[in-house]
Amino acid sequence: TSYLLGNDGPYGIITLTPAQKNPNEGKMVVSVAILDSWYPYYKELNEFNRSSKEYYYEIDDTYDVFKVLPEGYSYSDYRKEREQVISQLMVDIESGNGPDIVLLDSDAAQMEDSRYLLDLNEKINSDSIISKGDFLPSLTNSERADGAIYNVTYGIEIPGLIIKSEYLENSPNGLTYDAYNSLINDKGLPAVIGEDDKLYLFDYFFTNNANKFFDENNKLNLNNEEFSSMLDFVSNLPDHWVSPNVGTLPEISFESNNLYFNSFLSSYGRFYDKYTITGMPSLSSSSLSASGVGVGITACCPVEDGAWQYVRFMLSKDVQKAICTSMYPVNNDAFREYATNEVLMNNSLMSCQPIVGEEGIPLDVVDSYMNVMKTAEVQRNVDSGILRIMNEEIQAYFAGQKSLDQIIPVIEDRVNKLQEERA
Repeated sequence: TSYLLGNDGPYGIITLTPAQKNPNEGKMVVSVAILDSWYPYYKELNEFNRSSKEYYYEIDDTYDVFKVLPEGYSYSDYRKEREQVISQLMVDIESGNGPDIVLLDSDAAQMEDSRYLLDLNEKINSDSIISKGDFLPSLTNSERADGAIYNVTYGIEIPGLIIKSEYLENSPNGLTYDAYNSLINDKGLPAVIGEDDKLYLFDYFFTNNANKFFDENNKLNLNNEEFSSMLDFVSNLPDHWVSPNVGTLPEISFESNNLYFNSFLSSYGRFYDKYTITGMPSLSSSSLSASGVGVGITACCPVEDGAWQYVRFMLSKDVQKAICTSMYPVNNDAFREYATNEVLMNNSLMSCQPIVGEEGIPLDVVDSYMNVMKTAEVQRNVDSGILRIMNEEIQAYFAGQKSLDQIIPVIEDRVNKLQEERA
């Protein structure tokens, strides 16, 4: 059968010929659970499976939240179902029927427990790839108070603003809520942050500021100015964000999921040094924040060595370069190689475009970008049950039915009870 390839190109025809023998026959199957439909590493995984003599790694989408969400689902639906699929995963692991490996987002903190995941300290400390590689410190961001490391971070998502540097002359540490509003209302810059679903925006700002709302004992504390100011800012954001004028160099833009390097190049190119990458607006400053995505080995996994080989695979240069198209990798060498190639390709293919110019984009942009990304503060992972509770209780505030003083005690009480049940 022949297939026409698209997406990442180049276009072409692949003809598949039946093999005389299954090349994976005799290998031990290792299951890798994903919590949503996003897994862009099939090409690399296929090559990895071909090279492995002992194991065959199979993606398990049993716990994909998008398989159970109703048509036309709301963000509240997503939060409820997200917690449900993670809870089912935990039950399956405890019963011995769970997957061998799980890819975890930043909203699955309830799984960071020896009942569900293995402590990877020993394997991390003895692994030559990790000890000799140039990795970000966030590689082991999931370390708990007891010193256990239940998952290895393989990528980080860094949202933020890109803004013309002249607008930050009075805000050297980034934009506060007031400074951002002033740029929109007084300077006439487009309102690049906006969403009609305030619950989504609240969730977004909370998770990207999570370190500010939990103490060293994992106790949630919302009775502070950080929380009240954030909630007030979110509630007053417009229902729709405004796109910068097409065909012009944007004076400000908001990358809600990730500050993609190739997007940065295509938007700002050789003018990159006239712009500043900064975090989302906050009460006192807007330093970059990030959330990690990681890989963990489940407590019911019978093939720890095979599972650890998959962890090493996710940290390999090939996968880490593939990660660059969707988030920031933890392997610095992989990003440098990817970004350098992107600059050279832009310079060779787009010299006729003003954003590149005949002189091309200088390679200095790679180090400049990397230096900024390395300043991002990786936020703690959050229990999806906590996010669901906050989502339920915060609706009355946005509807004008309850005050902040009324909802905070309820949220904190429900969260405390949830954490007691988890323990």
